[in-house]
Amino acid sequence: MKTDNLSAETASHVAEPKVHRGFAVLFFLMPITAVIAGVVSINGVTPHVFTSALFALVGVASVLRPRYKITRLAQTLLLFVIAWFVVTLLHIGLLNVPITNEVTISLSGLAILLGVVTVRVSSRTFDAIVVGWTFAYFLAAAVALMEKFLGFVPQNSYLVLRGYALETVGLSSLFGNPNGFGLFLIATSIVFMPFALSAKRLSVRFVYCVLQLSTLYFMIESGSRTGLTCLAVVLVVTLWKLLHKRDVARMLLILGVIALVIAQLLSPGGTVFINELRESSLFTDTDDGSFLLRFNLVRNGLVFLSESPLIGIGPDMYESHMVTRPNIYPTSFIINPHNGFVEILSQYGVVVFALFIFLLIRIGVSGWKLMRSASSNRDRNYVLGLGQLLLLVLLPFAATMHSTFLGAPAAWLYLCALVALGRMATVDDAEQRTRPDVRPHAIPLSAGTQRRHA
Repeated sequence: MKTDNLSAETASHVAEPKVHRGFAVLFFLMPITAVIAGVVSINGVTPHVFTSALFALVGVASVLRPRYKITRLAQTLLLFVIAWFVVTLLHIGLLNVPITNEVTISLSGLAILLGVVTVRVSSRTFDAIVVGWTFAYFLAAAVALMEKFLGFVPQNSYLVLRGYALETVGLSSLFGNPNGFGLFLIATSIVFMPFALSAKRLSVRFVYCVLQLSTLYFMIESGSRTGLTCLAVVLVVTLWKLLHKRDVARMLLILGVIALVIAQLLSPGGTVFINELRESSLFTDTDDGSFLLRFNLVRNGLVFLSESPLIGIGPDMYESHMVTRPNIYPTSFIINPHNGFVEILSQYGVVVFALFIFLLIRIGVSGWKLMRSASSNRDRNYVLGLGQLLLLVLLPFAATMHSTFLGAPAAWLYLCALVALGRMATVDDAEQRTRPDVRPHAIPLSAGTQRRHA
């Protein structure tokens, strides 16, 4: 009888991993403090500074505990962080590069990534990030609605503060720029997707489906063309998975998407909604010369890289080089890189960039393995892996949305989501190593087996 109780307790412990409350609170606060970082500060210090510092302490403490083996993903991220930090110090200490907001935002984002990828807690503890992200989305949505209907302008909305009319620039919410808001909305829709597809309770799945769909309204209001295209991909993938084993509904979905694309590209008229989509579409970039400008910005970044290929031109120095360097490719006085990959390559050099690409490959492999190991396409691990791969596939497009990717807090939230979704998986290498008493894939003992043990 005692054995039966012990077996039941063990099975329950395996089914419901322990939630580490202190870390859960920290995970919960992280998305919220990141979202309000641009508008809430005391004597110039934002709450996100303290959150980042705590994550840095967590990351360093986790790395320095020798009895735990660091996962391969954590090793790659650690090398990436060290290389980034060394290059930054070289430029600031030896080459007199100034410490700007982009430098502090990047270091803050790296500290959070290090903490998330190395901390030893149960996978369920990471669910607190999604809960905190939900609250952060409510805050951002509320401010966006105030901006839309009440004319409220946050103090970091630099386009409006520079004299642009609020109704012409699109909603920026708490992110200072409509494209920054759009970047946050893409990450939000993917973070919500696993809960919308695989939460245990139907009510929770319904709530997150509604929340995910609501991001479409705010994306349209932001006016972000690339963001709307990326978000459409996420919503179609989610709907496709929701319609599992409903072949007729999936066929209607395919036909509906095809019809919408045709209407978007070819129809001169149409409904107000279709017109909104057409005006906000990524494909209109070729009509206003934006594609050529972005291409020349990439070429200029490669020119700058040739001056210092090993460590780059320095953090946040792309813009100053655009102003001071002669014989650059024409960009109609646009000096921001508008491409996160070129920004990292030109400013931090080939070593940091190679480690960044290797880190993304590691994350992609991890997401693919999660999907392959899942028992069904509605399993928790499957949808978490799918979310990771979606974030990864859309990253090259998302990285072109904001004028400066590394200076956008939403960009670091996006990268954090890439890592956090993998840590939410129920079979986590780090968790297995730190909890030897809990066997992965453990199956509760059957009644017959229990009797034999008794």
